[in-house]
Amino acid sequence: MAQHDYVINNQSAPAARTDMNNVLQAILTQNSGAAAPSTTVANMIWYDTSTDLLKIRNEANSGWITLGTVD
Repeated sequence: MAQHDYVINNQSAPAARTDMNNVLQAILTQNSGAAAPSTTVANMIWYDTSTDLLKIRNEANSGWITLGTVD
């Protein structure tokens, strides 16, 4: 389970590498977590681990659309 704000700030090389690995982990896990990601964009996918629902952000970036249940 991982989430990220998808911003890589100017920082030392080791910290930047860690930040980039965290971004990739968020992508690989579909931004999974018990709460919605704090940073959202239209069409972003999120796996809600508290309800086992796969969701996608709507085009207006104002809400989540449930795609289905993951079991």
